[in-house]
Parts: sequence; C-alpha cells; structure tokens
Amino acid sequence: MAEPVIKEIEVKSMINKTNIPVGDYAVNPYMGCTHACKYCYACFMKRFTNHGEPWGTFLDVKFWPPIQNPTLSCVTSISSRPFPMCG
Repeated sequence: MAEPVIKEIEVKSMINKTNIPVGDYAVNPYMGCTHACKYCYACFMKRFTNHGEPWGTFLDVKFWPPIQNPTLSCVTSISSRPFPMCG
C-alpha cells in the first residue's frame, strides 16, 4: 500500500455551521482518512474535497493563522455566551 497523502491546509475557521441534531456548530480539524476501512460510513465526504486519490488514502490537517484581535474576532454561541477561547 502506498504512503497516504497528508497535507496542511490553511482555513479561516475551525468552527463550522452544521445540521447535526446535537448542536449548531462543529469543530472539524481534519478532512479525509488514512485507514480505508471496507465499511466506512464517511466515504461520501470525498465529494467535499479536491482530492483525486481514493477515500482512505489522504488526510488534510487544517490550521488557521493566529487571531490578531481576539476581542473583535470572537464567535458567540447561540446562547450569546462567548466561547472559552474568547475570554
């Protein structure tokens, strides 16, 4: 088996709006997988990538630049309380 393709990609935020029943936002620091399980439930996620490799052979590790002015950049939750990282 070939070595998986692992890339670091810069993103604007780790917090993404979601439709999952348990919350309005999710943290997704990775996209992809390096395991290639036969019974993978998440292989449909490949359509959201720009990868030509098969699912299970790549992993994108997301990072974002440091927040320059945290008081203006804070994201608040639905209950209007700041996330812990905002202080």
